[in-house]
Amino acid sequence: PSGRKSTYHPVQFCQATSILGCADSGNAISGFFITTPHGPALISGGVFGPEASIVSTGVAIVAAAFLAVLTLRRGQWQPLKLRLVDRGERPGARV
Repeated sequence: PSGRKSTYHPVQFCQATSILGCADSGNAISGFFITTPHGPALISGGVFGPEASIVSTGVAIVAAAFLAVLTLRRGQWQPLKLRLVDRGERPGARV
């Protein structure tokens, strides 16, 4: 599962920039298609790219809520375990 998570963003970046020609994080790159944002920047993302639009934020919130509900219903929710590390201690060192 961790391999799929690490490859998603590069694939998304390649698809949005190289194929669709969309600006990604404000970097305009010419792709297979020539695209230009139209409409209000709040909806289209403007020159920053589609990931800056309120639409993509809404989709991400809905997806996160769906996955949270699914995880809770299956009883797989795990509490977050954080531990502060002293500056002199190496992270991951066994005590």
